[in-house]
Parts: sequence; structure tokens; C-alpha cells
Amino acid sequence: MVRIRFFASLREQLGQAELRLSVPDGIDVESLISQLGRQQPGWAGALASNELICAVNEEVVGRQHPLHSGDELAIFPPVTGG
Repeated sequence: MVRIRFFASLREQLGQAELRLSVPDGIDVESLISQLGRQQPGWAGALASNELICAVNEEVVGRQHPLHSGDELAIFPPVTGG
């Protein structure tokens, strides 16, 4: 089971803060994000951005990073500031 958390404007766009999914061991972040976009109506557009930042177990990772049972995947939009 992987815990997926959505932050900031992405959470607002998806209307959900988190979910838990059973996924194949070793699935990479990119594949899981693509799967979510296909399975959840209206999520594909919000998850399509290559600028989304992903962290696994509180460490920023690339989209090819593998996921394993017990991992937490956090997905959030790029940080902006001024």
C-alpha cells in the first residue's frame, strides 16, 4: 500500500488531500501518476504537468524512482515566491 498526498493548488484541483493505493512493487512515480490520471475523472489535466514536484518518504525524487509498499508519495506544484 502506498500513501499518496497532494498539496497546495493541486489538492484543490483534485478535491482530495490523500489516498492509499495498492500498487505493484517497484512501479515508478511516473507510471503511478499516469495511472491516477487515467482512473480518476478530471485528474489527467492536473497531473499532466512535468513541473510537478514529487517526494518519496520526504525526499525529492525523479519520476523514475521506484515505489514500494509502505512508501509515502507527496505530489505538489512548483513553489513560487516573490
